[in-house]
Amino acid sequence: MLFKLLLLGAALLLGFAPTSAWSEPAPIPPTRQAKIERMLDATGIQAQVTASNEQGQASLKKYARRETGIVAPAPAPLQAAQQELASAYIAEIDAMAPQISWEAVKPSLIRFCADNYTDAQLDAITSFFNSPAGRVLRDKQNTLNQAAGASMHELEQQIFPRTLEATAKFQAQVKALHEHGAQTASP
Repeated sequence: MLFKLLLLGAALLLGFAPTSAWSEPAPIPPTRQAKIERMLDATGIQAQVTASNEQGQASLKKYARRETGIVAPAPAPLQAAQQELASAYIAEIDAMAPQISWEAVKPSLIRFCADNYTDAQLDAITSFFNSPAGRVLRDKQNTLNQAAGASMHELEQQIFPRTLEATAKFQAQVKALHEHGAQTASP
């Protein structure tokens, strides 16, 4: 999964960077693009990108609804107009959500792979993910990621109270230092 996240993250960064600062990239030969697409298919990244995109779409829609709730209530004569504005805003944001899609991300991933992997590396990655071990890894990737996420959450829960204690101790030490410095600095 780390490979897939790095691949996706780098491609998104490359794909969404301002193009005016970059020269036009060389076209990808059709045979190389086909090889890259086979590698992407073998890794199962489309399913993960799609799941991530669905979460992004849901977050975008939730954001719009939350933002309309932040607006102060309108006086009675303006309530209908404000509700109409809120509905139009939500519809506009909802219309943007489908733009977060595999089809939108795929060209950036292809470009990233073309720029960062040799044909031999693409072949090796594809061969691995098409092997029995690679298929097991791909098929259990989400479960593995969930286990890693749960482990990280547990560690954060263990460490957080200690960080609060360390922060309080630090703040008390700084306060004491300032008080002591103020006492010794006075005539």
